[in-house]
Amino acid sequence: MNIMIRWLNRARDFRQQIRLQRKLARLQRESDRGVRGLEFTKSLPVRIDFQKKINAVGAQLDRLVSGSLIEKAQRFSIEIPDDCWQNEIDPNFPGFAPLSRYLHSRGQRTIRKLIRRERRENIEWWVKVVGPILALIVSILGLAVAAITVLRN
Repeated sequence: MNIMIRWLNRARDFRQQIRLQRKLARLQRESDRGVRGLEFTKSLPVRIDFQKKINAVGAQLDRLVSGSLIEKAQRFSIEIPDDCWQNEIDPNFPGFAPLSRYLHSRGQRTIRKLIRRERRENIEWWVKVVGPILALIVSILGLAVAAITVLRN
């Protein structure tokens, strides 16, 4: 049952991630269309407004992706470096603890790289350790079959 819930949560997160990526692309297209043909000084408030919207959607997307990456990193017992985190601080209370923490894009790349390295090391271990053991078992079985064949004749 737990596996089913985890799978459903991942599917929900994936759908939400696709929606946010589409929304981000749409905002960027609208931003480009909105400033087309305008002078720089006139287009600046429009650019700033769209950039605030784009940053908000980007932060939402980063938070969503961070959850799954943190879960994978914990499964592989990977320690997340401190420089990978983005702290969201309340502007009204600058000295207090952050409201939320999530991985910024550079931190996400770092974690993905560490996860790939850990998976590769895991596969290499299986090939180096289990491969020779299986070969030894197969060769012993082959010798046993050969010995049985010789003893019958």
